[in-house]
Amino acid sequence: MKYYFLLAYEFFSRLAFLPQYLNKIWTGTPTENSKRRLLKLILNEINFDYAVETGTYLARTTKLLDKYVKKVYTTEINYDLYKFAKKKHSQSTIKFMHGKSEKLIYEILNEIYGKTIFYLDSHASGGITSHSEKVTSLRTELNAIRGIKFISKCVIIVDDARNINGTNDYPSIEELKDFATTNKLSMYISTADSYLFVGADIGKFNNRIMNKIFIFSN
Repeated sequence: MKYYFLLAYEFFSRLAFLPQYLNKIWTGTPTENSKRRLLKLILNEINFDYAVETGTYLARTTKLLDKYVKKVYTTEINYDLYKFAKKKHSQSTIKFMHGKSEKLIYEILNEIYGKTIFYLDSHASGGITSHSEKVTSLRTELNAIRGIKFISKCVIIVDDARNINGTNDYPSIEELKDFATTNKLSMYISTADSYLFVGADIGKFNNRIMNKIFIFSN
């Protein structure tokens, strides 16, 4: 896929807000815009040193993270999407990385230490997206994060939380509960059943955020 094709693809994909809005009315599935508004609330609430995103796609979330965080790392397995995002945002300090997130995340963790927001979204969702041998690398990514010394300073966001049911390479909710409990963290899920949050400081968010999140475990 060429750069200008993806540029056009990105432009027309923005027009998907209308069917997404209608789908939200019918099924409750959040729109991309509503998810980013919630993410923006969180980024306004906590000053993070780093952001680690798995699954760059068209780099919209990447760009949002870059507005609030000192240094952003993002991984993308699809080479064309990686090249597109890197070229489009060549003037930024974002570190674009091509390859499997389950390997690259260890490289990233060797470079960072401090308040970090992890945005885990490395799964195929149809269209031009890709994945490696597994549909999602979420379980491996969480296992990598589990071992870091500064985990108490982190917030972990898992996109499309409704997929976490122990099938299609996704961990089960019980695995996520164990991850949170083992690391002395709290776990929440957004009311739209799209974001799952793990982190020690989440309960300290202001009411604007907590009204959009309810406690899911511990």
